[in-house]
Amino acid sequence: MVSILALMPLFYAGLDLKISYDFLNELDPSCVSVQGAALAKRHFPPGDTGPLTILAYKPDAHFDQPEGEHRIERLTKQLYELDGVESVRSMAEPTGDRPGYFQPFRSSGLKKLAARRHKITKANYLTQTPELVGKVARFDVILDYEPFSPKAVATLERIERYLDDLTKRPQGDWTRAHFARAGTTVGIRDLAAITSSDRVLIERLVVICVLGVLIVLLRRPLVCVYLILSVLFSYVVTIGVTQLAFAWWYADVYQGLDWKVPIFLFVILIAVGEDYNIYLVTRVVEEQKRHGPIEGLRRAVARTGGIITSCGVIMAGTFISMMSGSLRGVLELGFALSLGVMLDTCIVRPVLVPAFMALVEEHRWFGPRGPASPSEAETPAEATVG
Repeated sequence: MVSILALMPLFYAGLDLKISYDFLNELDPSCVSVQGAALAKRHFPPGDTGPLTILAYKPDAHFDQPEGEHRIERLTKQLYELDGVESVRSMAEPTGDRPGYFQPFRSSGLKKLAARRHKITKANYLTQTPELVGKVARFDVILDYEPFSPKAVATLERIERYLDDLTKRPQGDWTRAHFARAGTTVGIRDLAAITSSDRVLIERLVVICVLGVLIVLLRRPLVCVYLILSVLFSYVVTIGVTQLAFAWWYADVYQGLDWKVPIFLFVILIAVGEDYNIYLVTRVVEEQKRHGPIEGLRRAVARTGGIITSCGVIMAGTFISMMSGSLRGVLELGFALSLGVMLDTCIVRPVLVPAFMALVEEHRWFGPRGPASPSEAETPAEATVG
């Protein structure tokens, strides 16, 4: 209980898992791409390096006619007014200027009109596919945030909700229209959704499969469930410590753990932890048959502790070598694996598992107990020899 209570703050920190999908954030600051992105941010909006592209399809829109152009103008203005949008480039505003009425006889108005009518503008913002001419228009939305950031994803979802609402309005400009999205932020959002779904599926399958194997081998369901819970507890604590450590290390630039860390950490820690569990509990069962419940447990822990600890130290030392790399994701994974293995080796295996098995034996929560003392386990021949 003391061990569990001491680890509880770290366990709660691990429940709030923060994931980063920023590929540039994973690279060393000396990389050319990182330096170039930082330089671009000094002179242009953060979202300018990865605009959100929206393709609007409406069969009866006639985007190449004045009526369709007015629809594009109105939608450009509506998108521009949404929170998180820096500018919108479209057929109506090809340079990304603030939407609004202009006076055609002034120089600024003439320039805007010339830009609208230019063949390059039409080629960029209206489809040139013959069968779709006048039916598809393009909007490039520049966000206030970097394309990889969570705020950019939140802005994307806000824009999607707004466009979906437009398509459902009766007698509106965009009733029954279809909007497609493309760009870096869209890809990152989809990657986050897929990896989150896969991670949940993998975690469930791993737990179910390992629990089934433990029950078949040990035939003690209560102990098997506890062994799974102990390893899950160790995993969440490890995630909590890793997040706190790298949040302190990276300070203001920390956005979360690399998206690959939780998946690989979970699978490897469960595999390693349950290997040690099976080795320990199998030895406990053997020793209990000879020496009784508590004495057998004591002997099993004493005789396997050195081997399990040695294996854990060797494995943690191997994993910690990953921290010599420069990729942030590999560094985080090496730290988390080393920490998780040592936590499993030094606390879960020698303290939490034996303590629970002792409580189970004491209260007889499962199965018949072994002999109460060594003398009860001796055969007549062994007693005679003794």
